[in-house]
Amino acid sequence: MKNKKFPITHVTISNKIGRPINSNVRISNLKDFYIEPNLCLATFANFFEDLPWEKSNSNNSVQIKNTAAIFEVSLKGLRFFMEMENINEFPVSYFLKEEFLPKAINHVFGSVFSQFYKFIRSELPKDFTKIKIHFLRESISKGVVKSIENKNSNFEGSLLIMHRENISGGESQIIETQKDDSKEVIFQQKLEAGDFVFLKNKIGNLKNISHYLTPIKLEDESKESGWIDLMCFEIID
Repeated sequence: MKNKKFPITHVTISNKIGRPINSNVRISNLKDFYIEPNLCLATFANFFEDLPWEKSNSNNSVQIKNTAAIFEVSLKGLRFFMEMENINEFPVSYFLKEEFLPKAINHVFGSVFSQFYKFIRSELPKDFTKIKIHFLRESISKGVVKSIENKNSNFEGSLLIMHRENISGGESQIIETQKDDSKEVIFQQKLEAGDFVFLKNKIGNLKNISHYLTPIKLEDESKESGWIDLMCFEIID
């Protein structure tokens, strides 16, 4: 599917491929929620810089920053769901810093996930849900091509693109599983910072639709590295 004016929905995709999509899809930009993308992205720039690197594995050319926090979201807004003994753990402690709390981003942050809740609530049995927000930076070096994999098999792939730096690839693919277990790419497009993908399989239609990013590599090989920052949301309750 060629780049199309946002929002793109399951209706848009259905019309393009000539058959219905039995899942909820919304692909758009933060402006769709009347949120100024630059404010959100600029505030979180330092956050992603502060994320600790995971311990290096055998491949030193690939590095990952990956942490998560659990929130409870409803029409009333967003709040941390945390045990008191975990209050000093990153990233919860980051959001509770005195210099962070007054910022408008707290309202913006809550607005994003309140909108996410509105998107998914028709498929939920409760008036609220807990979501785990994964804050992820995938960094690569020269000559490396890397796939960004979902570690959770039930993860439907809803995410917000926060930042790209010298990255080629990483295009969003929405893949639908057919009755014969074959898979079809029904949408593919490179999303930019501030763009998001919301997916929710309908009840009784588990794992019918999923979202992946195509492999990433450096856009400019004369530079030493590049990275992509993502905020991924996983429904856990």
